Amino acid sequence: MTRLLKSAADDPALFFGPPRRVLMISPQPWDGLKVSKHHYATELAALGHKVHFLEPPNGRGRPGVISIEETDAPGIERVSHTPLVPYELKFHARSVFDWAMRLQARRIAAQLGGRPDVVWDFDNSYQFSDLSAFGAPLRIFHTVDNPAQGRSSAKGANLVLSVSQAFLDRLAPVQGHVIPHALSAFHMAHARDVAHNPQRAARPGRPLRVGYVGNLEHIGVDWPTILTMVQENPGARFRFTGPTAPDASSRVPLPELRACGNVELTGPQTAQQVLACADEIDIWLVCYDGAKTVDGAINSHKILEYLATGNPVVCNRVAAYADCDLVEMSTELSNGEMPALLRSAIARLPVLHSPAARRRRAQFAAGFSYADNLRRIDTLARAAVMPLSLAETRA
Repeated sequence: MTRLLKSAADDPALFFGPPRRVLMISPQPWDGLKVSKHHYATELAALGHKVHFLEPPNGRGRPGVISIEETDAPGIERVSHTPLVPYELKFHARSVFDWAMRLQARRIAAQLGGRPDVVWDFDNSYQFSDLSAFGAPLRIFHTVDNPAQGRSSAKGANLVLSVSQAFLDRLAPVQGHVIPHALSAFHMAHARDVAHNPQRAARPGRPLRVGYVGNLEHIGVDWPTILTMVQENPGARFRFTGPTAPDASSRVPLPELRACGNVELTGPQTAQQVLACADEIDIWLVCYDGAKTVDGAINSHKILEYLATGNPVVCNRVAAYADCDLVEMSTELSNGEMPALLRSAIARLPVLHSPAARRRRAQFAAGFSYADNLRRIDTLARAAVMPLSLAETRA
């Protein structure tokens, strides 16, 4: 594999040049709901890079064990590992845990065949607090969620990215860069199709449907408000798509939802499955409690995916869309307005579903691609490694 350029002039691009070895650290496993880190991994692999997708630590196997296997995506390997020390030490003896994870980082790099060219860390929970332990010349810390409470280090990264300036402000003084959420290839194709044919979701003769897609067990989902909306709109069908835990341990009010005659729980679905049914949805719902999690009140990737379908979106107050007239948004941080906001959207559905309105939403969403984000990150990455490359050349 080609190593990082010795001089910035040797290669005009990092990610759009020769193949690199990229270690991507994810707080979610490869299997399951695909979010930003999965999409960036897929984009990199499509460009010919070798991506090692490092999953969160697990408790399976003997301490320190590392396993590598191919995924269903060409060019992407899944890397699983068990910490060298009990995971509980992360909360009770942090310095010991961090020491063990630095050692584990070196062991992972060695098992992958030596130091990677790039380590790209999306983990906001700080499993690895020192990215330099992997030995990669380019170290990216990319926080798409709020950094863990009490943690403010940039992890020794030489490039810091986030979907929000608010998240960057929580880190130790660093020069960070805001990179917005983007659409997967499937959502991008759908958005372009809707923009070309906004009449594709004609409604006559079918019941009104409200859709919600995501991690239904997320601590920030405002289920009391959602349950109120379900109960106040018995004529609408509510479809919830996403994983749930067993009844006894679930954050989702499963018995109450099942007692309503207008609720469908589909379980997890792929993006393709969701988009195949998107034309059946009249209104998409986002309802996070900002007092429980700041993530949903600052930005949410699902809003862009919803807009890609052309359908109207009713959501809680979200800072990233505060000045956007493409969503029906609460004016308050609390969600007291949400039931009335949904009733208003239902009453104005013919206007909200006009071809012009649907086209505007889809065209807006189609302006955000992972490929475009990667080009901007490539530029920032070259600027980040150039001082290192020049120092190496002088040496």
